[in-house]
Amino acid sequence: MSDPASVFELFDKDGDGFITGEELGLALRCLGCVVSNKETEQLAASLPDPDHISLQQLQQLAINAPRCDASSENDLIEAFRVFDKDESGLLSENDIRNIVTLMGESVTVEDVNMLLSAAKVDEHGRVKYSDFVKTFIR
Repeated sequence: MSDPASVFELFDKDGDGFITGEELGLALRCLGCVVSNKETEQLAASLPDPDHISLQQLQQLAINAPRCDASSENDLIEAFRVFDKDESGLLSENDIRNIVTLMGESVTVEDVNMLLSAAKVDEHGRVKYSDFVKTFIR
């Protein structure tokens, strides 16, 4: 998901034209930025009101943040493939939730649920993990 307006809309649940500092890190990651939680906190703190971040502010932060490259994307897909026992390219929502929350960087279950809400889930509750990775890092 690389369109800032689409990402912003996903996180602006109440439609007030703002996202919170808590949502900033995941929003930036959805735009392909590579930011730690500490870096996200510093970025939010640099804004006039860290709990009311506009689309324009998100776009400016995304322009200046480091980006993920294609090899990182492939590495993540390969990491998910390890858990794909039947080699179908699909994992359950629960598996993805568990994998992502255990990856090291503190991503909350709520963050993963938000990303999963943007993913295509099949009738068996499974997600094509390569598409999920693209959503996660773009």
